Amino acid sequence: MPTLQDVAILAGVSTATVSRTLNKPELVEPVTRTKVAEAIKVSGYTRNEAARSLAMRSSRTIGLLTDNFASSYFAPIMDETVDILREYGYYTIVEATGNVANNIDPGKQRRAWQSLISRQVESIIVLSLLVDDAELENMLREFPNTVLIDRHVHEDSNRCITVDHYVGGQLAAKHLLDNGHRNIAMISGPENKPDANLRGKGFIDELLRQGCPIKENRIFQGDYTITSGTNAMQQILNGKDEVSAVFAQNDDMAAGVVNACYTAGIKVPEQMSVVGFDNSALATAVFPHLTTVSQPLKSMSHSAATLALNLSQRHQREGVLPNPQTHFMPALIERMSVMDIRPKQR
Repeated sequence: MPTLQDVAILAGVSTATVSRTLNKPELVEPVTRTKVAEAIKVSGYTRNEAARSLAMRSSRTIGLLTDNFASSYFAPIMDETVDILREYGYYTIVEATGNVANNIDPGKQRRAWQSLISRQVESIIVLSLLVDDAELENMLREFPNTVLIDRHVHEDSNRCITVDHYVGGQLAAKHLLDNGHRNIAMISGPENKPDANLRGKGFIDELLRQGCPIKENRIFQGDYTITSGTNAMQQILNGKDEVSAVFAQNDDMAAGVVNACYTAGIKVPEQMSVVGFDNSALATAVFPHLTTVSQPLKSMSHSAATLALNLSQRHQREGVLPNPQTHFMPALIERMSVMDIRPKQR
């Protein structure tokens, strides 16, 4: 079986450097890390993680708790977070509650949570829109080494990675107004979710600020699923009120809007403009590609992973990483789903 010394000889470095590369890669030059990684690959060296963890009294695992694996929003966050943790020698255990917006089982949430704790993870990253605020507070008290992505608990704000959803709603409204739209509808996310409420408030306030208040009958309820976006858009098209643009509070619902328009023979953006939110993979999977409000998912993932590592055993044994940014600003990504309907200058 290949040994640490075999790897060192192949890489042309000392065994201490190989050990440092495996345990504290951030302290090793990138060129050296590459040499060691190649030597490990060629030699087939594997280290005994169980023995190593026992010796260090550390599982070197981080838990990830999410709602389900179908979300186009959470998938890139999970991918990025897992990659970052792996760079620092940590492995990931993922549990999904299986809940969806219209069918929430608190028992499933609790069982998934307890499963992670029972596996002796050192930290837990929660990527859930469906765990209610009271349960999140219980989780933070029960397991202090917990990081929340896109959720905010005031008493534990230093463990929350957040984005300004209110500003995101403003950006969506401003873009539609700047393109001449005045007959605008909105499809809201789950009414009990703070992010949905903030997106909606920012959108409505910006319309009001620019002298274009939204009518109550132009606000439709969704639940962040494609189906709810399709259903809401069908209601809009079946109504008597003429609408030229729709703001859907996430890309899944915006995709549902595009689907409903296609089925009804309505062209996007020529006859209906659409703005989404999240800049998820769906934004460029549908046609036309969605104009959407982007959240900096890669940066948020990096911050969450860093916080999780700082809360883990590396905090006591290996030193903390620099404190990461915890609050982020959104940006509007302009693509093909919004038509400029302002009168053309002669």
